[in-house]
Amino acid sequence: MENRELKRRKYERVPAIGVVSLEGSGRDYHGYVVNLSEGGLRLKGQELPDANSVVTMMFQIPPYPYLYQLEAEVVWISHSSDEYFPREMGVKFTHLGQEDRNHIREYMDSHGNG
Repeated sequence: MENRELKRRKYERVPAIGVVSLEGSGRDYHGYVVNLSEGGLRLKGQELPDANSVVTMMFQIPPYPYLYQLEAEVVWISHSSDEYFPREMGVKFTHLGQEDRNHIREYMDSHGNG
C-alpha cells in the first residue's frame, strides 16, 4: 500500500468477515465484509451499487451477535480478482450511533494489530 493512501485514512482498519445486505437506488444487494473501521468498511459482491450512492446496510461480524443497521455512502468501486465476487467497494458510515461505534471498537480491540 502506498504511503499517501495510509496518510489519507483517518481510521485503523482490521480484517473482518460477515455477510452484508444493502439497499440503495431501489435495489437490494448482497456481499461480504472484508475489513472494518470506525469510519466504514470494504466489501465484495457480485453486483454492487454505484459510487456516491447512499445505502442502508445490515451486517453481523461473527462471532458477535450484534446486528448493525447503518446508513453509508459508497466512496469507491473497483473490480476484484475474485471470480465469485468480482466487484468490491468502500463505504463511509454517514450516521454511526454510539452503540454501533462501541461495538465496532470492541471488535477492533479484540482483532486489531496492536
